[in-house]
Amino acid sequence: MLILSKVKRQHYVPRLYLKQWANSSKQVIVLDKSNNKQYPNNIQNVASANYFYDGGTLPDEEKEKIREIAKEEGILEEIEPYLANNQMIEYMVGKIEATVAPILDSVISRLNGLKLFPQEYLIGNSAIKNNEYYDIAYFISLQAVRTKEHRKMIDEIHEGMIKKLAQLESKQDGFESDIEEKTHKEIIQKGKFNVEIDDEYSKYMHVTQMFSQAETIVDILLSHKWLIQRRTTDLQFITSDHPVIKHDNIQHPFYGAGYASKGIEIHFPLSPDYEILIYERSHLASVSPFLSNPNLHIIDSIEENVIYSNDLQVYHSDRQLFSTNSENLKLAKKRMKESPKIYKKKRITFN
Repeated sequence: MLILSKVKRQHYVPRLYLKQWANSSKQVIVLDKSNNKQYPNNIQNVASANYFYDGGTLPDEEKEKIREIAKEEGILEEIEPYLANNQMIEYMVGKIEATVAPILDSVISRLNGLKLFPQEYLIGNSAIKNNEYYDIAYFISLQAVRTKEHRKMIDEIHEGMIKKLAQLESKQDGFESDIEEKTHKEIIQKGKFNVEIDDEYSKYMHVTQMFSQAETIVDILLSHKWLIQRRTTDLQFITSDHPVIKHDNIQHPFYGAGYASKGIEIHFPLSPDYEILIYERSHLASVSPFLSNPNLHIIDSIEENVIYSNDLQVYHSDRQLFSTNSENLKLAKKRMKESPKIYKKKRITFN
């Protein structure tokens, strides 16, 4: 059996994607929102963490089930080293990345070949082939749920639920002392306490849901309208450590929008020159019959469109933004200073 050393540095935004913003030395320009510092770094070192997907040891019976399936698929020898190292998640995301990498390269190559064609001459021409949509949609779906930012969101939901449960429990009668009753009323019922999620529990809850969540999202994305936006300005699209952005055009007063919600739009920068836009169809048809045209697949963007997309990356990113050059990030820094709301993200709350 082949012996592999454990993969220590695990990416939640893959290098195959980040390479589009990298120079010949595989470096991108990074803007760190936490300290407003800007610097070059290798794509090996960004959007990653040590053993990000690795949890505890799988029970022997679970390993045997995986071996049986792998044997039927003819990949038992391939997965055995990862199974032995308890790094099956790393193996699985790696296989998905290997599948989609040449597809994304081909899409970008086709778009580059169409650069000299005005938009009006591209009606009916899509840079994505019909048999490529599913793999790209699955890659986008998985990317949406595999990041550190998504893990934080799961933690916030669990913290909020625990707080609510504690508040409900505290409303019961029968306190043993006045001090206990006062504590419950002043601290528990008013939510003046913190809940901390254990790191290993956080990781477990994240990685065990990743693939099922991606499978749910992919079918929704494929039901929406897809467009590719190509820049026609010197300003480039930037990306981040949480590059799949879900923006709701119709805000509900009580809960956030999901991927199937009316009016939802999804942004995914493909490279400094291109961005995939995915729109819920009914709302798009009502606000822009032109964009909802089923034969329209590629649209040109003015600078305001790129600024809008980049603002979304700034707001929804966890900590780091990535670009090919410092000029794009200078504008992002300027925008953060002018409009703090695109920097100070509202976290999930349970009131």
